[in-house]
Order: sequence, then C-alpha cells, then structure tokens
Amino acid sequence: MQQELQNLNSELKEKIRSIPKRDQLLLKIKSKIGKIKVAKSLTDSEVKKLFNNKPLVGVDGSIYTYGANFPYNITFYKALAKSTTQGNLEKNRIFTPLSDSCYTEIEQYAAENKISLEAAHSKLKEETLATLEVEVAIQAIKEFGPRVLLMDGGFLRYGSLAPEKWQELKTLALQNDCIAVGVIEEIGTFEIKKILQDELPLSCKNSYDRELLFGLFSPGEWLQVYENLVLKRGYYTCFGRLALNPQACAWDFFEEHREYAEQIIDYLYTITPRQSRGIPLWIDVVDSDVRLTKNMVELLLTSSLDPELMELLLRPTRDKRDY
Repeated sequence: MQQELQNLNSELKEKIRSIPKRDQLLLKIKSKIGKIKVAKSLTDSEVKKLFNNKPLVGVDGSIYTYGANFPYNITFYKALAKSTTQGNLEKNRIFTPLSDSCYTEIEQYAAENKISLEAAHSKLKEETLATLEVEVAIQAIKEFGPRVLLMDGGFLRYGSLAPEKWQELKTLALQNDCIAVGVIEEIGTFEIKKILQDELPLSCKNSYDRELLFGLFSPGEWLQVYENLVLKRGYYTCFGRLALNPQACAWDFFEEHREYAEQIIDYLYTITPRQSRGIPLWIDVVDSDVRLTKNMVELLLTSSLDPELMELLLRPTRDKRDY
C-alpha cells in the first residue's frame, strides 16, 4: 500500500509540475476568459449605500445520518437562514426508510427513475437537503427582504436537485431586488480547463479548475469573465482569492445580476478575514449555527425513542466492537 501511495505521489507531482507557470497561465486566461480585477475593502458608507437599510442573509444546511445500512437508519436535516438584523428562520426534517410513508416515497422514486431502493434513498437525501435550503431562502426573501442572499454552495446544485423551488427563488430575488450569491468553497468545475484545453499539456487533460487556479491569484484578485463567455448556462460565475489561503474560490450570480458582481465581490472581500481560508465570515457563522453533530442527534434519539427500538432498529452493530 505504501508503494502504491508513493507511485501516486510521483504521478501527481508530475501532473502538477506540467501546469503552465503563473505568468504564462495568466496570459492565457486574460486572452480567452476574462480580466484580472483587484477587490477593494468597502467603507462603512459604501456598505450602507449598497444595502440601503436591508439586511444580509446567509443560508446553509446540514445533514446527519444515524444508524446502520439501508433501511436501518434515520437522517436529520436542518436548513437555516440567518439575517444580520432580523433573527433566524429554520426548517427541519427527519427521513427514515423505517417509516411507511418515507419507504413509499423511496419506492416511488426508485420505480420512476429505474434505480435500486438504496440508490433512490441516497438521491432523495440530496434532494431533500437542497429543497429545505431553497425553501428557507425563499421564506427569508419574503420575511426579511435582504439586499444580499449568500448561499453556501453553487447554483447548479440547487437548480438540479430542487428545480421548481429554485425557479421560485430566482423569480422572488429578481422581483425584490435581492442579489443572490452562491459561495463556492470547493471548486469542482473544469470549464476554464476546457477553454484552455488546446494550450495545456496532455498531462493536464484530467485536471480541474481547482488545480489550475491554485496560487494563481494574489489575495484580493479575481477573474471577471468576459461578457460573451458563458461558463454555466443561466449563471454568471467568477473565480478569485479573498484571503492569504492560496486556494481559489468561486461565486455564482444569476445572469441578470452580472452587473453587481464587482460590487458584491468587493463586499465579500471586506467581510472575509485575511488569515482565513477565504470564505466570507457570515457563511461560517451560519455554518456554525446550523451544523448537526453526533451528540445532538444521539440526544434527540435517546430522548424521543424507546431504548428497545433504538437497539433493535438503529444502533449499528459496529458500535459494539471490542477493538
């Protein structure tokens, strides 16, 4: 196993070495993809002008599954919208194949999509979390009237997993002058790589944008994609670096909000600690409040379910291992 890892290490080092040097890569990006801009810290008066007495709202979700293999488990969901001035909104749900209604839902999904019950259960878990996050965001737009709505993650996920609710959110955001932003901590796209494909060495053929952009930007720099270039259909995506951490992040906007991107990125730069991993502080605050932990879930279970049911249906046998 160690030898295999050493071989992998050599392969990955060679792959990373083959990526064009920073200056070369920047020239290619400026030629085909966009301009490199430098974010600025906004003054208090500029922030007040941007928000015009409206709040900032951050949205995030959390999921925790307790138990053994399908169907002997229970999944907890929590979605939170947190306003800077008006408190919180929260949505919760539990989902378990042990419940007749949930099992029926899994069966129907499996039949409609021609997949196994286990696969249907896994897919429904993803859709449920995304749906709850979008639902609580919709409620926040209606009740809080935010100027900026920060979503933890990219817009493609919401659009694919909760399409109808996502369209409702977009309509509401546009109608209420609310700028929605998807904050992407882990870049998983290969759009930049595809555009530069012919100018990259063959060893980069399986590279993702994350690898190309690592260390490319100086703190505060970001990529303003040219107007005639669409990286994600229906959305406007920018890449950049808001802190000392060399890993790039990205931000999704609705195409209709493209004109606000520069001002919003300046604001995100303003509220991002320089020594952090580069994510706006308010996203981390929401993440801390919404996170489900093992202790929380076990406390809920032991205080709500009979011990006999816990032992029979949910407690994993692996928890009883002697070593």
